[in-house]
Amino acid sequence: MENPVDNIIRNMKLPATPKRKELIQAAYEFAKKAHMGQKRRSGEDYITHTVETAVILAKLGMDSKTIYA
Repeated sequence: MENPVDNIIRNMKLPATPKRKELIQAAYEFAKKAHMGQKRRSGEDYITHTVETAVILAKLGMDSKTIYA
């Protein structure tokens, strides 16, 4: 299974600098911990929603601080 952070970074329009990667990884770890055990109505883990949102933001060309937020 692919690391969700790699999927976000791969979809970024901006260069994936080490600092940007670190910020996005930190955001993922925070969200994963904050949403641990939470499920969507579909039964999937809630973190899936936050990752999908981050991928959309990356595809739109948003910066890593926006994706982090």
